[in-house]
Amino acid sequence: MTLQYAPTKNLSQILRAEDCEVFEFESEVLLAYYDRLSNYLNQHGYESVAELKEDLSRESIEELTRTIAIVDATADERSKESMLPEARPEDSFNSLVGAYTARAVLFIIKSVIADKKRNTEVKMYRPTMNLNRAFKEGGEVIEAYTLEGQKEGRKRFEARLKREGYASVEDWEKALRTEPHLDLLFYAMSLEEELAGWKRQAFDPNISPEESFDCMADAFHIIEGIRVIDKIVGGHERLMLRYNPSEEM
Repeated sequence: MTLQYAPTKNLSQILRAEDCEVFEFESEVLLAYYDRLSNYLNQHGYESVAELKEDLSRESIEELTRTIAIVDATADERSKESMLPEARPEDSFNSLVGAYTARAVLFIIKSVIADKKRNTEVKMYRPTMNLNRAFKEGGEVIEAYTLEGQKEGRKRFEARLKREGYASVEDWEKALRTEPHLDLLFYAMSLEEELAGWKRQAFDPNISPEESFDCMADAFHIIEGIRVIDKIVGGHERLMLRYNPSEEM
């Protein structure tokens, strides 16, 4: 990289000297970081930061969060390199430019995540009654309620698999098929017990709509896992979300 600005001291030396050169150094770093970010955008076919954000918005929040961890570590590493007392002035300068650039990318990614979360909150289903009441209403009310619960349960199930290192439901199923048949049966039984607990809580007539819906979504989350195990072991009776008036007693 050819430098128009040629520093004569590294950042550590400048800070120790406490002279006006620090302002010139930082100003040149800001200009160089802006050029570097612009070059990055051009090299990857983006005409603006807005286009980069639009592309990043196609990634999941989980993927963006992992990227943040990588970029954050890079920024810290470059920042430390810029402060090394033995660093050559040009190396110190370039490292600080790299740190500033990484911080700018972090800001962009975090703003994308914030936008995605706001959009999710707007689209998120907001129940106006608990599951017990919805069953009593019946018809379209319970259909919409349970459909949204299934969607949310599926999202939670897939997010859990990703956290545990599985690329997809099929990937998890493939891993389960290596487990002993008896272990899978016991695993299914433990999931059914967990499902029964969420089911009881979801049907509680005294809890809020939000709590009831959250419990129902967790129940459907568990059902997704049981379905995969059923597919492997040949199926067995499953505790589904059934309304039982006696449970109100």
